[in-house]
Amino acid sequence: MKKVIPSLIVLVLITTLSFASVDVGIDLSIFPSISTYDGSLKYNFIKTKFSFTSSLSDDASIISSLIARYNGNFNGITNINNLFNVNSINPIEIYVDEAYIKVQKFIFDNVDLALGKQRVSWGKADKINPTDVLNPLDMFDVLDFSSKFASLALNTKVYFNLLDESYFQLVLEPVSGVAELNSYVNKFIEDTIKENILESLSFLPNVSYSAVPVNRVITPDNNITNGLVGVKFASKFFGFDTSLSFAIRKNDIPYISSVYISNDVNVTLDVVSIIPLVVQTNTNGANVNYVDYSLSYYGERMVGFDVSKDFGFVLAWLEVGVFIPDEVSINNKAVSKIIAVVNSPLGTNTNVMYQISNYSETYLKDAYTKYVFGFDKTFDNGLYINFQFAHGLGFERGFKDEHLQDYFILNLEKKFFDDRLKVRTYGIVNIDRPFDRITSSNPWDELVNNSGILGALEVSYSPVIGANLGIRIIGIDGNGSSTLSRFKDFDVVGVFFNMEI
Repeated sequence: MKKVIPSLIVLVLITTLSFASVDVGIDLSIFPSISTYDGSLKYNFIKTKFSFTSSLSDDASIISSLIARYNGNFNGITNINNLFNVNSINPIEIYVDEAYIKVQKFIFDNVDLALGKQRVSWGKADKINPTDVLNPLDMFDVLDFSSKFASLALNTKVYFNLLDESYFQLVLEPVSGVAELNSYVNKFIEDTIKENILESLSFLPNVSYSAVPVNRVITPDNNITNGLVGVKFASKFFGFDTSLSFAIRKNDIPYISSVYISNDVNVTLDVVSIIPLVVQTNTNGANVNYVDYSLSYYGERMVGFDVSKDFGFVLAWLEVGVFIPDEVSINNKAVSKIIAVVNSPLGTNTNVMYQISNYSETYLKDAYTKYVFGFDKTFDNGLYINFQFAHGLGFERGFKDEHLQDYFILNLEKKFFDDRLKVRTYGIVNIDRPFDRITSSNPWDELVNNSGILGALEVSYSPVIGANLGIRIIGIDGNGSSTLSRFKDFDVVGVFFNMEI
């Protein structure tokens, strides 16, 4: 950090002296909050984004941003050596968010070019965008399902005068990025492995699990064959903003590519009589004492479509992404150490045998479709409403526990006292496979036992333009296989401060 800050100051000074003007922006977010269950700190972070825009000419500019974020939950302190490390006690991350040059009228008047580390957003929907696959997910904020990192890319647009507001876009990235995961995703991975192992050993009674999983991550090679190519054609037809898109990339969320387990099986054989031979078998159970798994990344293609229109009384949108993954499998290997104790009238013998089993399971093969549609409206009295229905979030895909789920999302806002006081409430209803639940023999119980709900209330005050100080309350509950059930212990209350200048 001692090196980064002076370097940043020097960079700003050089930029200021070199060009006529530099526009500087600051985006600050603070959200300390406590759990309503046990008073623990669930959120305790500060995030600051510094943005710089330097004009080289009327058609060219340099755009850059730096992010500094602090997470004060002290999760990095595990031994006494950490107490001598300022990064453990004061965990601050500083990284370059964006840094690229943007040139309008590049060679030709109808061509724009951007080169460098940049955020390339696709899709018309609000935050939940199935076609927005050009940048990897940033899961630093556990409940922010739409945040992304910028990527190194060449991004060019060619505009067509013959069609209304139409253009062709080409995006090239030398390497597909990987997402930053969080502790909840890690727990989901380990729980999935544990459930699969216990399920595979369900034929044995009293299966126990004492292993601490060992893992490795196999990332794509830094090779252009693992890069990203995205193309898009957008235009306006009869007042509808539409676009068709296509992308080839490596999915930024890893999958479990292999699992190795070792377990001890205890068997007791009691020989009741030798003539005739009568044996009673007692299997005492299995203890899973070693687990080793690997995470890998797979390739996929995305075909997207989106459309939006302002009807005057409401702004509506529809966005669809069809994902065609490479066929990949999970490779499993189990080594069982069978300890057989034979009790007979002739004495007791202990035999040790080993059994090795290998099996493979197809992880992804078939195409799956994510989509979202919704609308928003701002009324004259200051009331704002936003509703969306989404099938599939960014980290979901078409396989077992990661299959696509459905979400009903409602956001309501109302401003008072010349827009200084704002009351906002939003909620998410998450249902896993609603059609299967409704058509079951007991639809109500099936819906309740496989659904989740999130509700939030915010009250904020704006002392000056661009700044908001308020309180936020979030409550989550869920059951069964619903996604929100993983976050049901995340009920929090906290204060927040946001500022943009």
